[in-house]
Amino acid sequence: MNINLKTMNIFHGFIFFLVIGIHFCHSQENKTINALSKNYDWNARFEYSETDVLSFVYQWFSGFDHQKETGFFLKFLDDYVQMNYPDFEIKSKKDFIKWYEGVESTIFWNRHYLKNIKVKQNEDKTWNITYDVNWKAKDYSGKKYDLLIFQKLKIVRYGDIFKILQLDAEVKK
Repeated sequence: MNINLKTMNIFHGFIFFLVIGIHFCHSQENKTINALSKNYDWNARFEYSETDVLSFVYQWFSGFDHQKETGFFLKFLDDYVQMNYPDFEIKSKKDFIKWYEGVESTIFWNRHYLKNIKVKQNEDKTWNITYDVNWKAKDYSGKKYDLLIFQKLKIVRYGDIFKILQLDAEVKK
């Protein structure tokens, strides 16, 4: 194959402009995709909605469903957390760690199914959430659980994150 120098230079020039063109088109596309709407209410971008609260709650339970590491849960807890489970009272992150170590050493598998969720925003940047959770689990001995638990949750917003202030749980059946 006999390719002269002039043909090679034209070919390299073509490739160069092709690459530059693709990059330009792609960068313009990204600017459009990532651009903020100039017409949307600026304050509304930073107000949290019921959807944000529900997302937080579902992330919390998803962590239990996948038995995430303890550190995953600690980021959800306020420094002055107060949690009352039927079998354990939690007044600190240290208490939570102790409780969760018991869960990890006992529960082989579990799932949480949330129902009847109600969300109420308070004027002090806190939210009250109530719901029923159907907890299904199996422990390491093979014993199965299927409990309906009513929970009241109070969370607070710090900047861009929510933290749990209080959780009260009682077994319904």
